[in-house]
Amino acid sequence: MEWVYQCQVRQGNGFFWSPLCVRTRNRLLYQHLFGTFDLDTRHANKSLKMTTLVEAIQHKFDMLTDPSSCDMQHVTLYGSPSAWRKQFFSASGELQLPHVLVMDNSNVTHLGDIEKLAKMCGHIVELDLANNSLASWSDLLQLLNRLPQLRLLNLSINPMLGPKSDSVTHEEKTDAPEKPLKDSECHSQYLLAQPMPHLSTLALNQLPQLSWPMLAGLLSSAPNLTELYLSNNDMEAPDFPCPKIGGYASVQQLYFNGNRLLSEDWTKLSQWFPKLEKLTLIGNSADKLPSSAVSLATEEGSNNTNKDSVVILPLLCNLKSLNLSESEIDSWSELEKLNLCPSLTDLRILDIKLGKGRPKKEFRAEAIARLAHVTHLNGTAVTDEERSAAERSLIRAHTIDLEIKNEPTDLAVAEAPDQLDSLLAKHGRLDALAKVDLRPTQSVSLVLRYGNQSRTCQLATNQLIREVKQKVCDQFNVEPSRVGLYYIDQGMVGAMGPELLNLPGRAFHSYRPEDGDELILKDFN
Repeated sequence: MEWVYQCQVRQGNGFFWSPLCVRTRNRLLYQHLFGTFDLDTRHANKSLKMTTLVEAIQHKFDMLTDPSSCDMQHVTLYGSPSAWRKQFFSASGELQLPHVLVMDNSNVTHLGDIEKLAKMCGHIVELDLANNSLASWSDLLQLLNRLPQLRLLNLSINPMLGPKSDSVTHEEKTDAPEKPLKDSECHSQYLLAQPMPHLSTLALNQLPQLSWPMLAGLLSSAPNLTELYLSNNDMEAPDFPCPKIGGYASVQQLYFNGNRLLSEDWTKLSQWFPKLEKLTLIGNSADKLPSSAVSLATEEGSNNTNKDSVVILPLLCNLKSLNLSESEIDSWSELEKLNLCPSLTDLRILDIKLGKGRPKKEFRAEAIARLAHVTHLNGTAVTDEERSAAERSLIRAHTIDLEIKNEPTDLAVAEAPDQLDSLLAKHGRLDALAKVDLRPTQSVSLVLRYGNQSRTCQLATNQLIREVKQKVCDQFNVEPSRVGLYYIDQGMVGAMGPELLNLPGRAFHSYRPEDGDELILKDFN
């Protein structure tokens, strides 16, 4: 259960205005001055057919203000419908939408009357149209051009939204197949929106027909965009230069999960988004990270052969948070390249190839020791004590390995991690930790004596005294009732002499027997 205290509440299939509400996974309990509205979001829209956005909005408010006009089987409404109408309609009868409009999973295929929609939505700041069946970019751009205050736009999971012709409306039918446009045609015809200076968050997840030219048109219209979501689009890195000189420098957070970013695509991504502070790449196939230095000849295609000429990838200069979980990185040398990112402090590397098959605690400790700037690893803060212990453990592990190989433990050996020299300067050379095993010995080799007879026997220490006595007597064919059992500790024999073991229920290991100690049987007088 989650308490929400914002003025606008977004959940599932509904949009609501409330000073306070309680939200759960599938149900929304809506507290208001007029009463309580309890909507099961799993069933509310099952009866709603494919429709326009205008009709879907009207359907939502009909559930509140006119229950008899729609299927209320799964909705329980408390309070007067007239009170709801007073809340959402003006005195002249015009619908007053909240500033946050969420119409996800509403079976919307087209927007409908753009002018009417613009009049209804002209003041909204957040618009969520995810998980619908929208297919027309031109209609969307016409609407976006009429939303001057829009700050957040979510068009995720609209699989039909792509570079398609809008000459045929959803009400018309034709047998002519739809011909997809080229990227350049799509860019020029569809995605030249009016400037959206307030738009700061754009979500375009799971749009299989999204292309980089289409995206470039939207980004050019949003000069102050800071968060961009492009996950699960099966996208590769752009194969052409960024159309905007200097790239889209306003974008600070990029979510590029579940795509096809390759190891050689880092430079292309850097050209488009040079000022990223947060980059999320979960589930991408890249197995190598970029070096901070790239030759000018490679970068600019020039004839410069000076190998010392370098430029710094802008992508690495400002990056503060990086998520590489579920990637194909399989070597420490690749991860250690992140030490070249001066601002990187937050790193997530869950389920990467390098860590598979290794204990999580051990893998985390080595990652902390090798990555000097990271203060949060996999969402958990790295304490000073944890870093110190990890660094000292890394020093011991690698210096001991070199000594076993009879190699000098200098700082230039190829096997040493990049951080070993600085760690040795910080902590000095460390000896291996002593291995102390406080568990009792499982078995000991003791000398057994009876009269003039003696023999050596291996006895388990987890037995009781009565069991030990029985086994010793069996060695000499003596009845236990006729003899007493004495224990001689070789280290204490001069001070204590033989000790009678007269507590049959006591554990034998409590005497701390060692190899070479004696057990003696003596007849009772």
